[in-house]
Amino acid sequence: MAALKRLQWLRLNKLIKTERVLSSLIGGLTAFNSRQAAHNLLRLVRLQRRHKPAGVEPPPKRPHIPPRGPFNVVAQHGCALLVFVPRSLESRLIDDATGGYDYSHVTIDLGEVDQHSGKHVMTEATTSGVVHRSFQDRYGSRPYIRIPLQPAGVDCAAFRDCVNSKLGEPYDAREALTWGAVDDPARQICSDLAAACLPRELCEAFAVARRSHALHRHSVSVHHHGLKLASIFISPNGFAQFFGAPYGGEVKRTNQQIRVHYRI
Repeated sequence: MAALKRLQWLRLNKLIKTERVLSSLIGGLTAFNSRQAAHNLLRLVRLQRRHKPAGVEPPPKRPHIPPRGPFNVVAQHGCALLVFVPRSLESRLIDDATGGYDYSHVTIDLGEVDQHSGKHVMTEATTSGVVHRSFQDRYGSRPYIRIPLQPAGVDCAAFRDCVNSKLGEPYDAREALTWGAVDDPARQICSDLAAACLPRELCEAFAVARRSHALHRHSVSVHHHGLKLASIFISPNGFAQFFGAPYGGEVKRTNQQIRVHYRI
């Protein structure tokens, strides 16, 4: 019996390493509303990966050609969060660890346009290790939602200055964390770049929503110093839920606009 169990585990271990197959299988289970089955399979994957780095969205496999700049700011374009649905096994693990609302990556649109190409750019942090600009079409046809921040009362100029001040900043310190020790999932996600630059009033609104159980307990991580909010880490799922976005599995196209009703 022990030998049979070991053989079964070895077969499962081999299957889990086949990331493309697993990602397709999990996506199929999700599409057919078998979310519990998908969750159980992802738990097995996390167990197998418990000693490996966790939490930061991997970049696309095709070569990254960064914008050359300089950059123009289109003021009327405002600022927005672009929240992407999972596309790989790693991104599905991120989603599952932070509430399972089917989002896994956040980038920031600051209204910047690359003068050389005329294309819109975004700011993001991936496993490249630093905050950098990318073209907004970097992820191809991968579905994502657009959450405009101006309607929520965010000063886009101040937000832009804050985000741009972090360009080139290393974001790889959390790579030391592993899937076997994810006690604070939201803290390890790329989207804390956006959370770090949001107005304090908006961050406090996220904290209130988390305390009232309006947001999944793993989608937002709140830390206090006494009675004051010291820091907050918001996952892609946390942003999507807070601003009333649909479940990610319902998003089938790029740049799906979200109507923002909350205002600070």
